[in-house]
Amino acid sequence: MRMFFFIYAVLVFSFVSIAQVPNDKYLEIVDYEELLTLFNVYDGDTLVQERVIGAYLDRAKKDNDTIKIARSYDRMARIYSSRKNILYADSLITYTRDWQHITYPALGYIIKGYENGNIGNLELSYNSYFLAYELAQVSGNLSQQVYILDRLVFLKIAYGDKQKALKLQVDRDRLVNSKVFELSFEESSRKAIQNQTLQFFEEQKLLSAESFVLCYLALGDIDMALQYLELHQILLKGQNILNKETGFIWEVDVKMEIDYYQKKYEEVIKGAIEIEKLCHNLNDNYYKINANLFRGLALIEQSKWAEAKKSLSIAEGFYFMDQNILMPESSYMLFDGLERIAEHENNLVSNIVYLDKLIDLDNERLENYKTLEPKFIRTFETPRLIKSKEEIIKILERRNSQSVIVIGVSIVLFVFFSSLSYYYFRQKVTYRRRFEKLMIQEGGKETNTSGKSSTNESTAIIAEDIVADILKRLNRFETNEEFLRDNVTLMTLAKKMHTNSSYLSRVVNHHKMKSFSQYLNDLRIDYAVLKIKTDSVFRRYTVEAIASECGYNTAASFSRSFYKKTGIYPSFMIAEISKQEEGKVHQA
Repeated sequence: MRMFFFIYAVLVFSFVSIAQVPNDKYLEIVDYEELLTLFNVYDGDTLVQERVIGAYLDRAKKDNDTIKIARSYDRMARIYSSRKNILYADSLITYTRDWQHITYPALGYIIKGYENGNIGNLELSYNSYFLAYELAQVSGNLSQQVYILDRLVFLKIAYGDKQKALKLQVDRDRLVNSKVFELSFEESSRKAIQNQTLQFFEEQKLLSAESFVLCYLALGDIDMALQYLELHQILLKGQNILNKETGFIWEVDVKMEIDYYQKKYEEVIKGAIEIEKLCHNLNDNYYKINANLFRGLALIEQSKWAEAKKSLSIAEGFYFMDQNILMPESSYMLFDGLERIAEHENNLVSNIVYLDKLIDLDNERLENYKTLEPKFIRTFETPRLIKSKEEIIKILERRNSQSVIVIGVSIVLFVFFSSLSYYYFRQKVTYRRRFEKLMIQEGGKETNTSGKSSTNESTAIIAEDIVADILKRLNRFETNEEFLRDNVTLMTLAKKMHTNSSYLSRVVNHHKMKSFSQYLNDLRIDYAVLKIKTDSVFRRYTVEAIASECGYNTAASFSRSFYKKTGIYPSFMIAEISKQEEGKVHQA
């Protein structure tokens, strides 16, 4: 995981060596810039930083310098716990709310976004970043925009559409490499740090390479991830930046992950050992947990269960010290690995504990997806669609000047749309009938089952107690709504039920009177129908979010299955119920 210290990188570059902690008399005589330098030098020592910035604030108030007062508040919003930092960020926002300044109040919202992300308040984090992005666009502060885009790429990778995360990263990279970005940085930074411009841009290019690696890893494109890792190595080797050691550790860590996905398990273990050596004197638990996580997973693949358990248990210990330390996918991999070990040891208690944890992680990931993904669409995709629409309108307006062509096109379009309207009218009538039929069915389920009935011969070779046990487990599978998981297959479910896929398939064919895939689809679509009918919040989700909740990988596959079973599309059903609800409100 990468750490995002852009706020600090924009404002902090100068470091000095101090023999001892500065006393109050010394703080009274040094100038403003030296105080800020002292503040940076004692990063991590809250008591000293508090005294230094307190002296800065007292002098700013005496001088009635509003910019320096605001600068004091934004420094105070970085030295405490996340919750206390948020309170200082609110004070900064309140103080600068009506300013039209290139840095404030946007920086207050950036700090709130960062700190809310640290404590897991992702919706508040996103909202703060969005407000900051709007303000940064108004003020023309490209440095802030670059940082916010970086954070949004991270959120997209974790809780959204990975392909869209890559598009955002392309936008960010284009901005970082533009001439206007350099000019904007000079305008938005203090004169005292403008001599560090080159170093700042080098760091931003490194961050950009890192983001590309993470995007392509999330998309499963290992070749492209390796290309950008190579670019990162070239940039890091040729640059003179402050955190070069951390950058090298990041490269080793990412290479270890790539080796795991390429099934180079011995290389993974070597990488983990190297990371632990490099991090021996570093207070950074992320790399320690990641080294133990991937080493443990690699050892599982080598069937070295005892060693794997030891590594994953260490990773689990770090995880419970700080549950925000891992990306959602890595958290899932950790507990999936522990669940596999418990299953291997036939430890039913641990098996259940880790299965429950995996379910909780799934639910948490889905909730964050449903919260953030629609907002991403409204913020970053809808404006692009509107712009495209406006461009099309302009093209059509230019063509309208050719009246003869317009008349001909209009006639053709009239005939076409008339035919199309008639087709859609008939289709809508058909859909309406199917919708009304669906609404009167109990629980959204069909009254008849599909598929061909089987004879007792299909299960005759299976012992009755095994059939009874499978049916009991299927009932639990349905009751607990486990069919909503996106990784359910005949093989995985048979394994979980401690039977084989042939037995499970035959029992489903005979007792459910349908194939396993049809059985799974019917359960999911029945669930979707019921939720759409009864849950007003669920109806506000996008079709993509509903598909994800119901266990489908894409909205298209969900819509096809929904139509195949009900005769209508989910979007139509949602729209019709929404119209009915609006009608009831107007009547009331």
